Amino acid sequence: MSSNNKRCSSGISPTTQIQSPGSSKQGSTLPRSKTCGFTNTTSLKSKSERLQPLVTNKNSQLNNEILLDDIDKLPPAMVNELCLHARGLVTIPNLSQFSKLQMLDLSCNNLIRIENLRNLSNLRELKLYGNKIERIENLECLNQLQILQLQYNEIQSIGSGLVYLTRLQSLRIDSNKLSVIRSDEVLKLAQLKTLDISDCSIENVEFINTLSSITELRACHCYLKTLPNQFRNLRYLIDLDLSNNELINITPLKSLSSLRVLHLANNHIQDIQILSSLVHLNELDLNNNQINLIPNTFDKLIDLQYLNLSNNRINSWDDIVRFL
Repeated sequence: MSSNNKRCSSGISPTTQIQSPGSSKQGSTLPRSKTCGFTNTTSLKSKSERLQPLVTNKNSQLNNEILLDDIDKLPPAMVNELCLHARGLVTIPNLSQFSKLQMLDLSCNNLIRIENLRNLSNLRELKLYGNKIERIENLECLNQLQILQLQYNEIQSIGSGLVYLTRLQSLRIDSNKLSVIRSDEVLKLAQLKTLDISDCSIENVEFINTLSSITELRACHCYLKTLPNQFRNLRYLIDLDLSNNELINITPLKSLSSLRVLHLANNHIQDIQILSSLVHLNELDLNNNQINLIPNTFDKLIDLQYLNLSNNRINSWDDIVRFL
């Protein structure tokens, strides 16, 4: 598959170069994470000074040397956010005492399995990107989870790993080894708003019909050749990235009346007349396709602020000039 440095025309979250603590080598380009640290709203005057750096506000830095040694000494009821980003972890430590935990960052480690999360029933956000995870498993107790980041792993299938995450709103599973996503694997994600499946070997997105509440979809750098008619049911979709695929026909997008941002760069599209029905578009990227005619396509797109038609085969720009 494509390298991890490949990027979609836009992303769900910003990116930055992440380095492991104490290392001068540049790491993989991954989503920017929040400042690592523990969060609480109460002082710990009754605890030893040694533990003071471990439970801090969101802007404080965590002392790496004492983190893993003293994790069992932390007052569990006061820890809401725990960051173990880039700590060289091979397994997830036992975190069962942190039942109040709402955010857990285990990104950029060497994890192969998802485990030891059983008692974290209050968890809202889980970051597992940049590991070596092969299966989505052991998440059945995380029924309050809203944000799950699994990008840059070794996941080959979703299976039943997400069926209990009925409150999930944001899922990143891009840059994995996925080739198929079945409808029954995401059927329970009725509240999902944002989904990124980019940079996988996925050839069809027929499962999308089960995600009727979705507002943002990233499916760039896949192997999509056709779009299913189920796209017409995505009435809440606002932001869609299908760039760097093998699309020719985009007719199923015709009914996406709520769409504001559409990225279709680097495909094989010739006919764009159906885009005239997307009257709320603000941003449209059609770079590097096979478009040669644009008859009255943009006349109704009065909200359009950004348009990229470079690297096409357009013979006449009269309609564009009139539109401007």
